[in-house]
Amino acid sequence: MVGQLAVLRRGTSPLVTSSPQQKARLRPLRNPLVDTVKLVAATAYTKAEFYTNRRTFLDGSPKLAQHNNLPSDGQLGTPLEFDFIGLTFKPNYGTSLLNINTLYNAVNFRWFFHQNVQWLSCPLTELPGGMGPYGQTTELGATIFNNGEPSVMNFFNMADHLKQSRHIGSQENFKGILEMEGGFTAVAADVYVKLFMVGLLYGAL
Repeated sequence: MVGQLAVLRRGTSPLVTSSPQQKARLRPLRNPLVDTVKLVAATAYTKAEFYTNRRTFLDGSPKLAQHNNLPSDGQLGTPLEFDFIGLTFKPNYGTSLLNINTLYNAVNFRWFFHQNVQWLSCPLTELPGGMGPYGQTTELGATIFNNGEPSVMNFFNMADHLKQSRHIGSQENFKGILEMEGGFTAVAADVYVKLFMVGLLYGAL
C-alpha cells in the first residue's frame, strides 16, 4: 500500500495529483491510520464513532494495537501531519454474513472535520473495502468478506475537485460516525469493524 500511496502523492494517479502542503522538516511514516468499533452481540446501537477514543470500546473493554494506532483522541497530536486521500471500511474476518448484510443495509456513514463540520454523508455500502480477500467463503463457520475488488486503489476518494489530498494538521479534529436510525443489533457474536484513513502520515525528523 505504501508504494501505491507514494505514486498517488507524486501525481501520476488520476485520483490525486498533488498535496497542497510542503513538508521540508517532516518524513513519511509507513503505518496507516486505523480505528475499530466493537458492536456487542444482543445490544441495540443507534450510533458509533471512529477516532474519538483510542483506549476503550463503547462497552469499556480495552483497544489493542490492532484496533487503533492514533496517538491522540480525535486528532493526530504534535508533531504528526497527514495527507488525507480517502477511506476504506472493513468488517473483521469471521463476521457472519447475516451481521455484515444487516450492518451495511442499516448504516449511514458521516465524516467530520473540526467539531461539527460535515464533509461526507452516504450509505455505508459506498465505502469500499480496499485490500483483502474478495467475496465470501465459509469454512468452519468463518466468513471473509470484502466490499468491492481487493485493490489498494479501491477506496472512497476524498480528494478535492483539483485532485489534491486534504491536509490534516496535528491539532485538527476529525471523526467518522456510523448512524443506525433503525437500530443495529449483532446476532450471536460481537461485530468488530475497522475504518482506515488512506494517505501519507508524516512525523518529525
